[in-house]
Amino acid sequence: MSSEFIGDDSWDSSDVHATGVCDAWLVYDNNGTNAIRNSYNISSVNDSAVGVFRAYFSTPAPDSDFILEIGIAATDANGNCRVGNRYNDNQVENASFKVEVQSTSKIIVDNDRNCVAVYF
Repeated sequence: MSSEFIGDDSWDSSDVHATGVCDAWLVYDNNGTNAIRNSYNISSVNDSAVGVFRAYFSTPAPDSDFILEIGIAATDANGNCRVGNRYNDNQVENASFKVEVQSTSKIIVDNDRNCVAVYF
């Protein structure tokens, strides 16, 4: 395992991987810019609807039995938290995953910071 520091004290995570840590991770903005802020083992993201996005692995999981840990870094105007769920669209596969972001009142919403860790 190596991590290479870049001039501004940030680091390049492109070759970092160790046993027992996540096999892929994603920080994604689907609130206007639809941009990958940072990732590891994620090749692309498709924003398919309000509050719903699918991320594709660079290197697929060995099977579809992987775990998503989803963190949504946002609150609404009333201070209510948002929740991310693994979206079941009957397209369970080893090459991608789909996430749906909901407000606490179960309304599907876009969010500007969605964090997902994936364990194979």
